[in-house]
Amino acid sequence: MAPVGRLTEKLRRDALQIFHAALAGADAARLVRKAVSVRGSVLQVRLRRISPARGQLYVFGAGKAAAVMAHALEEEWGGSVAGGLVIVKPGYVAPLRRVRVLAGSHPQPNTKSVRATEQLLGALRKVTCDDHVLFVWSGGASSLLFQPREGITSSQKISALSMLMNAGADIRQLNTVRKHLSAVKGGQLLRSAPGVSAISLVLSDVCGDHPATIASGPTFPDHTTFGEAIEILKRYGIWKRSPFKVRALLRAGQAGEIPENPRPGDPLFHDHRTLLIGTSENAIAAAARHARRLGYRTRIIARQLQGDTVDAAHLHAAVATALEDRTPCCLLSGGETTLRLVARRGSGGRNQHFTLATAMLLAKSLEMNGRCYVVLSAGTDGTDGPTDAAGAIADDQTQSRCRQCGLDPEKFLRRQDSYTFFRKLGDLVCVGPTKTNVMDVRIILVAPATFE
Repeated sequence: MAPVGRLTEKLRRDALQIFHAALAGADAARLVRKAVSVRGSVLQVRLRRISPARGQLYVFGAGKAAAVMAHALEEEWGGSVAGGLVIVKPGYVAPLRRVRVLAGSHPQPNTKSVRATEQLLGALRKVTCDDHVLFVWSGGASSLLFQPREGITSSQKISALSMLMNAGADIRQLNTVRKHLSAVKGGQLLRSAPGVSAISLVLSDVCGDHPATIASGPTFPDHTTFGEAIEILKRYGIWKRSPFKVRALLRAGQAGEIPENPRPGDPLFHDHRTLLIGTSENAIAAAARHARRLGYRTRIIARQLQGDTVDAAHLHAAVATALEDRTPCCLLSGGETTLRLVARRGSGGRNQHFTLATAMLLAKSLEMNGRCYVVLSAGTDGTDGPTDAAGAIADDQTQSRCRQCGLDPEKFLRRQDSYTFFRKLGDLVCVGPTKTNVMDVRIILVAPATFE
């Protein structure tokens, strides 16, 4: 029988292995290669064929995984790619030969994102109707592909969206407002290349995997309206606090003085197809397979969990405490929760907050006596909130280590300062830039302390 400390260490190693298996399962380059192929002189994207004999092939896009996706296309199709441009988060570049890579800013856009977007639009306008375009989109593009609609400034747009994000709006609500304050999102990017044959390869970082929401749908029809954007701002008490020009712009759109974004059936989308190549399902399925190989009885709580982060912590803790198996168990969930900011001095993200909240709930549970457990929650993109960590890991000994270090976990939880807490314990999960972005992975491992 292994001592409790040794068993906990094994669970920690296994949890990290399972997380890395999830990353490998959703590797953007692998998913691109699975979607595209070369058959003789014809390039094929699933069932769509592209003949390089007519025009040139270009790659454009944005997102944390955009450079990795473009690199896979260059490797697959070699000299068939004539050029293009992708915008990525700093540190997320890849060695491209023909496609230019520019760094924008994330999670908040700045002048780098604006300038990069202007260059992308300029290059896209040079594409002719005889050419073909492959767009690559992944999470983060909403910040990286950034051009405010005429009549408002970058700072005015950022101000309204920041207030909405901090109020706890979900990604669909954020993107509804974002698309109506943007000149390129909500299908508007295709206005820079009308009549061009195009395919969008999309890596989903949103629950529901709807292309209109991923990256704010720059090449996908928009079903939302200016009126809906106004209602969302009012619902969260932000309308009157939003910049005057933002309100004036949205009112003008609601009154019909500004056209709505391109709708389904618009001629812009006549020769454009969207292909979803990867979702959280890829990561969770790979994690589950690896957990089973390690000997864990595995249960998937949810593949695309959304909602409040604290509510998610209570759900996972309740499931963990209800386990009756005397064998090691692995609980998994994917998706993305929302952490409503109430503290202003703390640092962290939804994954670090979830890990701390869940660990504290399990520490208080009498049902967990005699069992070892590990909680790990991390973003598959390698970042969690405005920090350099992907997430954090905690276990059944975190509480005792806190006492030894003089740390009060409840205090850090109230201050929403989970990053500082886990940094002091050395329990941040830092993996750097990854080759994917399919939301978060949450892992709970539970085993009897007497397990042999």
